[in-house]
Amino acid sequence: MPSFYELYRSSTLGTALTDSLDELIQAGHITPQLAIQVLEQYDKSISEALSNKVKAKATVKGNLGIYRFCDEVWTFVVKNPTFKFDHESTSADKRLSGVTSFAMSTLMALVVVISLTTPFIPSSPTFDVSLHNVQTTTGRAMDPFDRTSRKAEYARLTFDLDADLSTMFNWNTKLLFAYMTVDYTTPGFETNRVVIWDRIIRNQRQAKLKLRKHHNKYALRNHPLTFEDVEGANLTLHINPVPYLGIMYDKPMVSLPFTIPRPTKPKA
Repeated sequence: MPSFYELYRSSTLGTALTDSLDELIQAGHITPQLAIQVLEQYDKSISEALSNKVKAKATVKGNLGIYRFCDEVWTFVVKNPTFKFDHESTSADKRLSGVTSFAMSTLMALVVVISLTTPFIPSSPTFDVSLHNVQTTTGRAMDPFDRTSRKAEYARLTFDLDADLSTMFNWNTKLLFAYMTVDYTTPGFETNRVVIWDRIIRNQRQAKLKLRKHHNKYALRNHPLTFEDVEGANLTLHINPVPYLGIMYDKPMVSLPFTIPRPTKPKA
């Protein structure tokens, strides 16, 4: 077999082949003589493939730093090269642009994966809500800053809240937004929702809530200014995890049904 240059053994393909042959020799699967024959065949095959099957022509322009001729092989070290393949110019800037584009596409795909998988990270929060009392009054007694009609009815709730939401914090959780709503149905509107209490939870230490005989933070008032047509309502605790990366979603935790009584008449 005529000898061929071993120049291409230092390429990525040649290095991988050499490493594989070394592992096979160490494992006892082949002999060193057979590995030498495989490398010689590789030298022949790669030389013939580049000579006969590669039809593309390339022109290289740049600053020549080092060149040498040894064993009938020319070696050139060129700085700031520009390659031209079949009338197409590929510079270092274009290659950097391609790498950047691929990196941004990969990053966007990663963002989508994180956004879709974050809501499914397992957690085991505990919570308990108990409602002690519901009072309905007329006028501005419950909300002194509301300048609407003095005939409007306001409902005041007294409740207890025990919750441990620390397990809802993970590597992608920025904060938790906890809030309580009162939902009810009226003849004019099928869905009515009023937020009566909320809290921003920024860390696991704040995620343990213990409220006793707490009142609604915001006024509970019906749009027609009366609860006369409201037969029943639900007190619901919601948790809204706010991620660093991804979409926000609402997670109802517990709901308690209750009735809103008619306002008590003031004593004469």
